[in-house]
Amino acid sequence: MNNIEGFLIVEDSSVSSLPQILADNNRSVMVEVVLQEAETPNRNGRIYARDALFNALNGPMIQEKLAKKTFYGEAGHPLSDDVKRQAYIDQSNISHIITKFNFDKNLIRGIVETANTRAGSDMKGLIRQGSQVAFSMRGLGNVIKEEGSYKRVCDPLMIISYDWVVFPSHPNAYMQKKLTESTAYYEREVESLNENANPIITFDMRQLLQYVTETSQQVKTLSENFEMEIKKDMSNVSLDQKNKMLSIKEGNDVLKVFLENSIKNELDSYFKNL
Repeated sequence: MNNIEGFLIVEDSSVSSLPQILADNNRSVMVEVVLQEAETPNRNGRIYARDALFNALNGPMIQEKLAKKTFYGEAGHPLSDDVKRQAYIDQSNISHIITKFNFDKNLIRGIVETANTRAGSDMKGLIRQGSQVAFSMRGLGNVIKEEGSYKRVCDPLMIISYDWVVFPSHPNAYMQKKLTESTAYYEREVESLNENANPIITFDMRQLLQYVTETSQQVKTLSENFEMEIKKDMSNVSLDQKNKMLSIKEGNDVLKVFLENSIKNELDSYFKNL
């Protein structure tokens, strides 16, 4: 059985390189970049499995975005820790569109066009001034410890975007000429700062599970993103009372979601009073 632990993954990349401009007109600038590098430790001690990146980028969601020219990236990663914010693209902050990509051994090369937006105009201006533009992945995935001091990011992986960042984590994620990306990426357990949930009342385990799945935004967001269906009778849902973690089973896969502090506190109070 594969245990899937939901993690929010944000990568920041950075390396020195001069931009390679493919096209430049009044509306946009098009550049060739390295978006990410597989099978190589980044500055955060992570290694991305090539298969995970390949499957994510060739999946139906990314392919549809490429076809519709909606594979957007933002100017910087969202500052909020909220999973819901991290999992969507803020239209007011779009800076570029990824129009193509290809795998060159372990490098993911992409064609990026600046967007006709305020952030895109800023990006375009900096490229014209010779700035090195770096890119960093944002997504939801499965992080597994590997031998030694590195963590390996494997399937299933959902890539939300490659954002425009100042300092990346893979030494190959800059604009091309001298390609380098250094992604300063961090991993956060999905945990909310919201402390305003209603108190739990006494009811049976099925009702308790229903309450948690309906109240937790983390559960809603991750179950939707990983396409894990929660059955109405809660037969495929279980709660780890010790670690306050919810598990959703579908076939041979299990999605484990870390619950918000507010819900953890309510559960502690609930089980204490049983």
